[in-house]
Amino acid sequence: MKEVPFIVGGRVEPPYFVGREEELTKLISDAQTLSQNNLILAPRRFGKTCLLHNVKIRAEEKKSLIIPELRVYMDFYNRNEGLDGCYLHDPLTVGFAINPAFCEIEQYHIDVETGGEIARGTSIADYRPTRIFKEKLEEVTYICYKVDEDFFLKRVFELYSV
Repeated sequence: MKEVPFIVGGRVEPPYFVGREEELTKLISDAQTLSQNNLILAPRRFGKTCLLHNVKIRAEEKKSLIIPELRVYMDFYNRNEGLDGCYLHDPLTVGFAINPAFCEIEQYHIDVETGGEIARGTSIADYRPTRIFKEKLEEVTYICYKVDEDFFLKRVFELYSV
C-alpha cells in the first residue's frame, strides 16, 4: 500500500507544513508592521487554520531567538554602567531589521570625523542642497531620523515580558 505524503485532519506543523512560504512571510510581515488587515478565504479543509497556526509558530521562534540576546545586552549595561536597562540604539537597529515600521529613514552621504579631538568619531550627514554629492548614487547610507517610540517600546516590552 502506498504511503500518503499528506497529513489529513488536525494541525500540521513543521517540518510537514510546506509550500506556503510566500503566504507565511507576508502574514508575518503584515502582523509585525500592523500595515494592513488580511482576509484568508478558501473552501473547507484547505489549511486556513494550519496557516495561521504556523504564523504563530514562526513568530514565537523569532521571539525565542531575540529574548536571550536582549537579556544579555541589559545585563551588560547593568554590570558595566549600573543601568537598570540599556541604551536602545542597538535594539532599535535589530527592531528595524525585523520591522521597518519603527523608523522613518532617508538616504544621505555620511562622513565620520576622524581628525578632531572633540568630535572624533562623530557621524556627519550632509543634506545641504548645494553639497558636492548631488547624485543619489553617492548617498549610500540610510539614516533614521524619526522613531515611533511608543510603538517600538511597546513591542520591546511585549517581547521581553514573555
